Amino acid sequence: ESSSFSLWCDVMAEPSYIREKIQHIRQGQWLDASTNEVTVHFSLYNPEIAFGLLSDVTIVFTFSRGGQVLAEATANSVLVQQYLHKEALMVDMLFVGCLVFLVLKEGQLIIPILRGKKSPVNVQIEYIHVVDQVAILMGLGAAIL
Repeated sequence: ESSSFSLWCDVMAEPSYIREKIQHIRQGQWLDASTNEVTVHFSLYNPEIAFGLLSDVTIVFTFSRGGQVLAEATANSVLVQQYLHKEALMVDMLFVGCLVFLVLKEGQLIIPILRGKKSPVNVQIEYIHVVDQVAILMGLGAAIL
């Protein structure tokens, strides 16, 4: 019979809550004679290496019947460099440039309507520009973030 137990520690949780969970494991005899394997998995970010290093680490502890504990660690890392090649930066700049162009062109259509200088013949068609403007501003916001 195979059974498993999972414990998740959320990085945004209060430290006292995590300490409470760990204390529960210690008291609850979570690790006993029938335990075959314990897997520890976590992710790390180190911003001090170049532009940042993101690592995904897994450590597997295997318990043999003779009492030996074998540990196997695997770390997969990737440099977090947003603009490794200038081509990627140029594509993003082109995207933001297109969004700015659309904001200006749509603004030329919306401003006279909002100021009341132009009465829309078909309100539904004219106010669709407002929806376009909102979508463009959201795209700009996403590009900035």
